[in-house]
Amino acid sequence: MNPHKPDSPVFYITKVLEQRTYFDEHGKKQTGHQWVPKLQADIDIGQLLQSGRTHALPAPSTPVAWLASPKGMPNAALLSAAPGAEPTHEVVEHPERQGGAGQVDPSDKLEQMIEAMGLDQDQAFRYFDIKIVEGWENDPANLVTAVQMLDVLSRVGSACAVRLVAITVKVADMGIDLTQFNKYAFAKHGKGYTSKSDVLAAIEKEVDEMGAQSREQVLAIIADTLAPA
Repeated sequence: MNPHKPDSPVFYITKVLEQRTYFDEHGKKQTGHQWVPKLQADIDIGQLLQSGRTHALPAPSTPVAWLASPKGMPNAALLSAAPGAEPTHEVVEHPERQGGAGQVDPSDKLEQMIEAMGLDQDQAFRYFDIKIVEGWENDPANLVTAVQMLDVLSRVGSACAVRLVAITVKVADMGIDLTQFNKYAFAKHGKGYTSKSDVLAAIEKEVDEMGAQSREQVLAIIADTLAPA
């Protein structure tokens, strides 16, 4: 039992985005981001052990949670304890990390959307680094923001969304201001280019060609395009 909050659990399960090494279906070693379950405590366990005090739950239930994969972590299901069973410490997901009834956890929702839209996961995470803030994945509010951003992005269709994410990442990695680049793309390709897959393919090709030039050269190209006729 939590000595500071008697009605709250001592432990909770959360998920942390970490860089992991794994082997793909061809047996090749790969590195990428994965959601990893973590057991955390709301009290200082070391201090509690040093105090010599023991705390046990009053025993109404035994938790069962399936954590077979970092990518899917359902809420813990509580089963009634067998008659005469010893009390056990309760392990549940922290309430702040759970959605309401029928709601999907934002991290799970984000993974589902990335997969459904055909986005590269590492590139999508880099996109959110740029659009939100680096370390966004460790803030529940930012996870919700990322889901909302993908929801808006999905409205142009998966093919366009994939190209828009790729263009954004490539332009930002060249050190080019995204607002300025968007003005350039609008001036050169016209209104509605973000929902035209063929136009976006042409823009991505331009960006790849710009990547072979210096930043100063790219800025000059953008300036020339935006200069009054």
